[in-house]
Amino acid sequence: MSKKTPPEAALYVRLPATAVDKLDRAAEALGVHKKDLVAGLVSKYVDPDTRQGLSALGSLSQPRRVTFDLTGLPPTEQEIAAFVFMFVAHRYKVRNYTQDA
Repeated sequence: MSKKTPPEAALYVRLPATAVDKLDRAAEALGVHKKDLVAGLVSKYVDPDTRQGLSALGSLSQPRRVTFDLTGLPPTEQEIAAFVFMFVAHRYKVRNYTQDA
């Protein structure tokens, strides 16, 4: 009887070059695939179901960077009102035009 393999999913991550080198050397020395090393590390050390596990993982990672690219100043109340007026007027013209046709 053949052993049934668990379902797999693809994972693409960018790692620091030093971490990739360590993973390559470990896989080579052990004669195993890198995916098996990573899967083993995840199953042994990653526990997202407990607060302690998440805390330990959080201490290893760096916060994600979020950037905003803002140009100019926000619109004034008058500019917003003018925009809404133009939008409503345009919609009214389009709706009435299609009803007349």
